[in-house]
Amino acid sequence: MPILLFVIAIVILIVILKIHNFNKTTYHKSTHNSYFGTIHDIGKNGEYQIFKQLQFLEKKGCKFLFNIYLPKDNGETTEIDVMLLAPKGIIVFESKNYSGWIFGNEKYKNWTQTLP
Repeated sequence: MPILLFVIAIVILIVILKIHNFNKTTYHKSTHNSYFGTIHDIGKNGEYQIFKQLQFLEKKGCKFLFNIYLPKDNGETTEIDVMLLAPKGIIVFESKNYSGWIFGNEKYKNWTQTLP
């Protein structure tokens, strides 16, 4: 029984540390999403995974923006999931949790999606 309690205590400590580290990120400060709300939501988790992989760029002068809504010509809006403002330009990320392929480039108005 003492070993089980020790393992439970370690798991709780790890979760507390993950929450603490998450709450210190600019992702959390910008979105105000909770740790559990982020890891259990496919869309938010995708955005957070992009941020986690590129977070080191903040030390190089880059800034992240999340969930930016831009107006379209027809009066509707479109959303940018993650935007990275870098000294040499702006990088836009669209996060999708699909299997398959998406084809396109900056010259295409419409991209092609192929699902399995």
